[in-house]
Amino acid sequence: MAAGKSYLDVRQALDDLVIDEIRATSLGIRTLKIGAPWPLEPTGIHEFADGLELIIVVEEKRSLIESQIKEILYGLANCPVVVGRPGPRA
Repeated sequence: MAAGKSYLDVRQALDDLVIDEIRATSLGIRTLKIGAPWPLEPTGIHEFADGLELIIVVEEKRSLIESQIKEILYGLANCPVVVGRPGPRA
């Protein structure tokens, strides 16, 4: 999951790795472009997360999207692990 320029960076990284839509699907990779990062729409997040084990959130600055996803999915059965930016950098 990513928004704005971060989504374009993710797409470029997949292109650089020669992972097109068909290959991504075969590898179990899904991407979601977030159009409006605040507030996130819970139904779309639930649908995207269904069946996933891991969600990687790519953000340029602070973890606005990551924290919302964790809150939306909190407590659900079979909730995927949500990871994003590591803690503050030294």
